[in-house]
Amino acid sequence: MVERIIEAAGYELALVTKVKFAHHTSPGLYPFWVPDRLWRGRLPECFVKVHLDDDTHFRGARRFDLRKRPQRKRMYEMLLHRGPPEEMIDWIDGALFVDLWDELKIPQVIRHAWDPLVELAGDGHIERPWYGLPASPAAPDAITGSRASSQHEPPPRHDDPRPC
Repeated sequence: MVERIIEAAGYELALVTKVKFAHHTSPGLYPFWVPDRLWRGRLPECFVKVHLDDDTHFRGARRFDLRKRPQRKRMYEMLLHRGPPEEMIDWIDGALFVDLWDELKIPQVIRHAWDPLVELAGDGHIERPWYGLPASPAAPDAITGSRASSQHEPPPRHDDPRPC
């Protein structure tokens, strides 16, 4: 009954990733936090204009337009250096984070602590998605991503290595 009310209002029930953070210290660095997994940010929050008014955590620029890649990059760098878990959850989006990972200017110890999460998130399955049309010979052999399970399976192709 509750599900029908929620659906009628234009929403659906969804599972939310529960993230746990570990506190890390390293000589010469402000203590930092590392999660046990990456998460997807909420829309529109992961693209908002942010004004950080807490001078104790961050130095320098404190206004960011997260729609702009360079400003999102700078915000992520600051959060990795000194951000508390609550602010990381609010402003970091896992997919956007992985996309920026190689460009982030962060201390090696922080990079080393976050590396396994980024590697795991960026290690998606390689498969040919099924969109309901036969694959074209000119189509790429594979794309990175995953597909939702579908009741419709593609027709077998002569070059398909799967058994019939």
